[in-house]
Amino acid sequence: MTTKTKLVKRQSSVLLPERDIDKSPVLECVGLGVTFGGLKAVEDFDLTIGRTEIAGLIGPNGAGKTTVFNLLTKVYQPTAGAILLDGKDTHSMTTAQVNKAGIARTFQNIRLFNDLTVAENLMVAMNDSVRYGLAGSILHFPRYAREEHIARERTEELLSIFHMESHADERAGSLPYGAQRRLEIVRALATNPRYLLCDEATSALDPDATEAILNLLRDLNRKLGLTIVLITHEMAVIKSICRRVAVMENGRVVEEGDVYDVFAHPRAAITRRFVASASALSKVDKLIEEGSALVKPAADEKLVRLTFHKDCVGEHVISTVSREFGVDINIVLANVEVIEDNPLGGMVALLGGGEKQVAAALNYLNENHVYTEVIADGSI
Repeated sequence: MTTKTKLVKRQSSVLLPERDIDKSPVLECVGLGVTFGGLKAVEDFDLTIGRTEIAGLIGPNGAGKTTVFNLLTKVYQPTAGAILLDGKDTHSMTTAQVNKAGIARTFQNIRLFNDLTVAENLMVAMNDSVRYGLAGSILHFPRYAREEHIARERTEELLSIFHMESHADERAGSLPYGAQRRLEIVRALATNPRYLLCDEATSALDPDATEAILNLLRDLNRKLGLTIVLITHEMAVIKSICRRVAVMENGRVVEEGDVYDVFAHPRAAITRRFVASASALSKVDKLIEEGSALVKPAADEKLVRLTFHKDCVGEHVISTVSREFGVDINIVLANVEVIEDNPLGGMVALLGGGEKQVAAALNYLNENHVYTEVIADGSI
């Protein structure tokens, strides 16, 4: 069982996993920003990524997530702030130099060479690492043969590791969509990166294909020590694979932290919406909208959302509340999930029995690490 990620403060006030604090390289964005014709697409963006991390970047469409990746890979030049790789400012680097320094990426819209074979796609990705030059490629000097042989061996190795060897001679464009997503990740690995930036790697995939991609990314992180930053708009993906998450809105990071803590205590309104989208308890909103009697509190009742932190999951707090405070509890929805090997419980319930009793019960719950939110009050 893995231990929960503990976060510590760096001098830049950016959160970095404790296990990574003395390890390099780190990829750090400090006050990063870019402006297009007066429009601030990204502003005051701070983020530090440590070795061995799987971190998530989530936000609505237009939040600036892909723009951040374009800044990291020098597709765009920042107009403010700095990007540090191994403590070195990448301002003067080109896209190719950033790639050689260890950053590779995939794209939201798949960008394979569709008319080339699967193997040829990987060979093309290795072009920057060959050392035979233009003359060597034309005249086929001995170095050319050696370098080509190395590239072919590397291609075969990658295809074998990721179980794509049977597709080596197929046109990339003829592969199923999920296999194309997989190939794009494998092609990025052909450049021997230390950091992999994945832009919507699970977008438009069915659940089985999504899990296959996530398992691939877990293996890359665990077996190769590859650091992964994942852009997504699906909080369920963040919950499944990431250790840390940054939430973006309007070009800024509005919330950042350990995934468990963000799910347990989301602060920003946009974060609360994303967390709700990944919870079975989100059904309560539809029930309220439909005017269901299940969620309509009587005059002496309150409809309450309860979040049980890991310290109190398994404790008898509900039965204690009912017994000690004389409160009637009608459970509408309940759910327990595991995030980073820690349980997080949720419940929507109607609490009744008198205003003072319910108020005292809610106070008791808060004091015992149960976060409470009154959704509807029957007395109003």
